[in-house]
Amino acid sequence: MRHAWQDVPIPPFHVDELATQVVGKGSDDRVFSGGAVLGPPLFRRVALYQAAALIDLADLHPHELRRTAASLAIAAGADVKIVRQMRGHART
Repeated sequence: MRHAWQDVPIPPFHVDELATQVVGKGSDDRVFSGGAVLGPPLFRRVALYQAAALIDLADLHPHELRRTAASLAIAAGADVKIVRQMRGHART
């Protein structure tokens, strides 16, 4: 199965911080993975599960983050169609 690229919106207050991370990188370069592709199993093992354990959420699943992001966006006034696109749903 081939995965499609997906745009991920970021809040304006993160733009300056993110700008420092992309200095010298090309438009197709990865920002946080040191150049490696962090597929789901590796991402969970090296990042998500360790971070979740630090905040006492050892049973956290990645889909819970997607649901939370969608709920927070809608609560903040985002258009439901845009949120569906953000989550990668093909039909709006």
